[in-house]
Amino acid sequence: MRVFFCTRTGRRVMAIWKIKKLKKKDLPTKKPTKKKSAVEKIAKKKPTVKKPTTNRKPLPQSKYNPLYHPQVVYWMANAGLTDEQIAKEFKIVRKTLHNWRCTYPDFDAAMAQGKIGPNDRVEKSLYQRAVGYSCPEDKIMQYEGKPIVVHTIRHYPPDVVAGIFWLKNRMPEKYKDRHEVDITQPVTIILPNDPRAKKLVKKDKHGDS
Repeated sequence: MRVFFCTRTGRRVMAIWKIKKLKKKDLPTKKPTKKKSAVEKIAKKKPTVKKPTTNRKPLPQSKYNPLYHPQVVYWMANAGLTDEQIAKEFKIVRKTLHNWRCTYPDFDAAMAQGKIGPNDRVEKSLYQRAVGYSCPEDKIMQYEGKPIVVHTIRHYPPDVVAGIFWLKNRMPEKYKDRHEVDITQPVTIILPNDPRAKKLVKKDKHGDS
């Protein structure tokens, strides 16, 4: 017999609790487990294979369109884009772009024709830099406390590096760094112990005097 205090009614409540003793049969029984050895634990473990982590996503391979790609590649090449930039715009790799040029003659001709314009512009600019040029230039100055724009002509002197680059590419036979000598006649090598060497030394001495 136990006495409890009820918080709801404010009265004491007497209750009888029957405790039933559990027998051994009613208790849950665990199956005996064998202890695994360290070798068995290692053998059961699966080898973990690390997947290569690459942030680079493969570009989708677009199909070639003979009505679209030759026209677009002409304007890209004419705008001065490199092969890598053109491949990126088409969402292909550079190897695919090279395969297109080898497979489709129209595509290759359009790309080559588009590169003529930028090459001519660069060639003209390099020539002007090599010989020097003048161009209009606006300068902002101050007069009586107010800014004014003065139109002037600025002269750029010739650049030596641009001149060397121009001559090496336009006249390689005359201005290249390495000159190749063609020897068609047989060459005789005279060692110091050879008696002919003394005669040659005497001739050089008489020639110098």
